[in-house]
Amino acid sequence: MNQKEERRIKEYLDWYGIPHSSNGYSFLIDVIKAMVINGSTIKLQGIYEEIGEQCGITGACVSSSIRYALKQSKKGSEMKARAFIKDGVEYAKTGYFR
Repeated sequence: MNQKEERRIKEYLDWYGIPHSSNGYSFLIDVIKAMVINGSTIKLQGIYEEIGEQCGITGACVSSSIRYALKQSKKGSEMKARAFIKDGVEYAKTGYFR
């Protein structure tokens, strides 16, 4: 992953108003990075489990933190996590999203 993609991920989360203080913010960065690097065909639950192992928590906690961060956001509250992450991957790669 290059610096431009990493910057775009953070821009995407900031545009939606995801609170930086939320655990979900860092988990979203990790999930989107993993999907950019490994391809967006990977199952989200597997990525959640992998991130959870690295942090000493379950994949369900990662998923819950992401959903909570989306609910706290200004614009992303109406989106499902899967759609939000998919759009984040697209933005990281191209600089555009729907």
